[in-house]
Amino acid sequence: MSGGISIKELEQRIEELTEKSEILLSSLGINKKRSRLKEICDLLNSPDVWADNTKMAELNKEKRLLETGIVLFNQFENL
Repeated sequence: MSGGISIKELEQRIEELTEKSEILLSSLGINKKRSRLKEICDLLNSPDVWADNTKMAELNKEKRLLETGIVLFNQFENL
């Protein structure tokens, strides 16, 4: 193939990008963030949390931050 990229070069580049995204995923702790978000959602369904306005506000704030980070990562991941 003249002037273009070969299939082999393209496959190597895809593999490199995959490895880099896995490193990024690991360094961001995205799986931990996803687990924590699920935990928070479960807690927010608890009547005990609803009875404590301070706790509910703290959890909702953390939830929003986690959701924002996860959405941004998902957008990157889907590029």
